[in-house]
Amino acid sequence: MDRIDEVLLTWYAWTNDYTPKLGYGSCDPACRSFRSTRQWMTLDELGDEVDATLRAQIGAAVEPLVGELGLRERVAVNVAMRNLQAGAIVWHNPRWPETQEEDYNRAKTLLGPKLRAAGLLENS
Repeated sequence: MDRIDEVLLTWYAWTNDYTPKLGYGSCDPACRSFRSTRQWMTLDELGDEVDATLRAQIGAAVEPLVGELGLRERVAVNVAMRNLQAGAIVWHNPRWPETQEEDYNRAKTLLGPKLRAAGLLENS
């Protein structure tokens, strides 16, 4: 797994963590921006909060870049990310199974410069 795979896997996990807010709001609009102090949080809790913020920023930056890809490349990226997340090849490309690897490599080739320009990959 290379650095592009890691960034895409972070994006994929972020997209799967999204849950829509249904029903009524959980707080009064007058108190919406209230934030409790963090002084009682442990270092692990603070670290988890920082990691979640970082994942959200990476996901939000990668989302439009993946959206610019063609259909074949987007399907290939999603299938590859599902397999990387599962740790085994269990998902297959339903539309173009014979070109999954080619489409995924083409997507990585197209995304590489864009991810570098966005500051998500180091220039090397």
